[in-house]
Amino acid sequence: MSYVFVLLGLIVTLGAALVLLGRIDATPRTGRPAPQTFPPDGGWTAESVERLKFRVVLRGYRMDEVDSALASMAQELRSRTAELELAAAHEDSGAEET
Repeated sequence: MSYVFVLLGLIVTLGAALVLLGRIDATPRTGRPAPQTFPPDGGWTAESVERLKFRVVLRGYRMDEVDSALASMAQELRSRTAELELAAAHEDSGAEET
């Protein structure tokens, strides 16, 4: 009989450890869609960053949502940086010609 209690204790401990380590999503399913984590068109603005929301789970925010938002922001910043560098190079070449 004591083996049953030991086994039950191990199962409960393992389950709790998996929940705490984030291996099992213990958040209740509300039926609501996930909040929009990044602009659909990929165009980041100060306002879209201020409105950015993530679902809170047991240990914080969902890492996949945060990773997606950060990847989208990084791509947008790379694109804008490239555009600014191109515009600056164009201005420099125009100033040298005059």
